[in-house]
Amino acid sequence: MEYMDSILQKRTGVSEKVQGIAEDALQETATATAKLMTAAQERIYMVARIFAETGIKDLFMLVHGLVRKHANKDDIFQLRNKWVPVDPRTWATRKDMTVAVGLGTGDKEEMRVHLMTILQAQREAIQIGVATPKNIYNALAKLTQNAGFKDVEEFWTDPAGQEAQQKQPPRLTPPL
Repeated sequence: MEYMDSILQKRTGVSEKVQGIAEDALQETATATAKLMTAAQERIYMVARIFAETGIKDLFMLVHGLVRKHANKDDIFQLRNKWVPVDPRTWATRKDMTVAVGLGTGDKEEMRVHLMTILQAQREAIQIGVATPKNIYNALAKLTQNAGFKDVEEFWTDPAGQEAQQKQPPRLTPPL
């Protein structure tokens, strides 16, 4: 049984030390425990990525082909908050289509640190003209989405929308 448990721990990366508090876990440092948990999570992400790359990716290519082949009418989908009619019968064969796996971008904390670094660099870059307010808005939007909020407009105003409002001529009201 111990041999099978050790094989399972090696393959999954999840050991007894990260599954809960063992009687000897209190003797270990918090850093060592955090490193064990990070290694276990990385191994789980790797297994998920391999599964997605070898199975799910091929499945979506097959689904795309079947939808093209057997669609018999238009369908309506919501895309970017607008309802759009879609006719799969008009899709190209797309032999060169790629399916991108969305795993492997790091955990949320790591992403937050990277986005904060980008924002700091953009603050300096805007002074020399390398970044624009739209670039900063995009970084802030990603940071907000990373925090778990879906509606970015609650927190930030898109500078493109402000420019459109400024370009509109003012309304003339007749004098009273």
